[in-house]
Amino acid sequence: MKRHRQQFVLLELFLLIGIFSVSALLPACSNTQSPAAASLNAALPTATPGTSPTATPNASATPSPTPTPTPSPTPNTPDFFNVSTTFASPVYSVTHAVSSWSAPCSMDVNTSATNSKDIICYTEIANLDLHAQPMSFVYTAPVNGCAYIASRPNWFFQYQPGTGPSTYSYTYNTNTNTYSSVVGAGLSVMTNPTSGQQILVCQYDYSNNVPAGPNCCSGTYAATITTVSVSNGVTTSTTVTNTGAWPGKPGNCAAGPAAFSTTVPQIPRDTVYNYPETLIESAYFGFTHSFAIAPPISRTNSTNVSAANYTSTPGAPPIPLAAPAQLYNEFDCLDPAYAIIGRIRLMVRKWNLESELLKGAAGNPALNGTSDGLPAPYDDFFSWDEIVSDTTDFPIVYPGANL
Repeated sequence: MKRHRQQFVLLELFLLIGIFSVSALLPACSNTQSPAAASLNAALPTATPGTSPTATPNASATPSPTPTPTPSPTPNTPDFFNVSTTFASPVYSVTHAVSSWSAPCSMDVNTSATNSKDIICYTEIANLDLHAQPMSFVYTAPVNGCAYIASRPNWFFQYQPGTGPSTYSYTYNTNTNTYSSVVGAGLSVMTNPTSGQQILVCQYDYSNNVPAGPNCCSGTYAATITTVSVSNGVTTSTTVTNTGAWPGKPGNCAAGPAAFSTTVPQIPRDTVYNYPETLIESAYFGFTHSFAIAPPISRTNSTNVSAANYTSTPGAPPIPLAAPAQLYNEFDCLDPAYAIIGRIRLMVRKWNLESELLKGAAGNPALNGTSDGLPAPYDDFFSWDEIVSDTTDFPIVYPGANL
């Protein structure tokens, strides 16, 4: 009996040794692949349950590389005077100093250097993005850097303003409600689109056009008016001389960011000519302000100039942008005595092709042609340079109703 017990104990010992040996081998067998198997599995497509494996595309189907976009420079904050441009959607745009696409639109207003106190910047943006997206200028001043910020956003003359004739005369028939013998520079007779009656109009008054525009006819006059009426075969004629002022103002023809923005506080207007003026805001304790601009698509026609003020000839800008209009979006850092500590002037430039914009400084913003043989041209929405060159649609350069 004792011998059988010894044999049983030996059998148990052999079984325990075997179990421990197998357990030690199992992890290596279940979790480790040979190098060849691992290489083969890595080359196989993977699939999520319920889906097909993802195939690697053929080399011939790989699209041509897209240029790496040039990132917009990071503004220097918080010790710098900065201007940036933002859009309602996350579109691709770059705002940079004119010196380099990598230079931020900012300056250290506390430095003694003078060459960095007056900079020009560009905002680069694709044609349709500019046309469709609301845009804002964001300007920031550091604490103890500027006492005040003076803002002068871009504006231009949408229609040609002018002075009405200082003297004129005409004859008016009260029976037929018609004018005759009209004498006066720039005066014309037209039919009122609402009443259907004849009216006498100064050439700079666009309020009776279709669509209606502003009245930009200003100045004073002396008018000699002869009134004729016929009653029972008897003609009666009386002549009087009246003096007065043409009711329009040249600033009524102003358009662009300064004229269209609804940002509060709004850009003020002068009381004589109704021109947009300078907005002054306190910045003693630091300052950040956003100036919103409605997208050109909210206007009636086919230009981008209500948002894009870029011109290739800033030294001799198109007539609507010439003084007293405001060519640049200008932001000045002022001291307590109104002296300019630093000035940033911004131009917004639209690009006809996104692929050119992505090239950065090497791209061509004005590249023209058609879209891959399709009838749509690259320059879908006019810039100032294109308005100047298109004498058919813009014979006198002013955008007018085509804005």
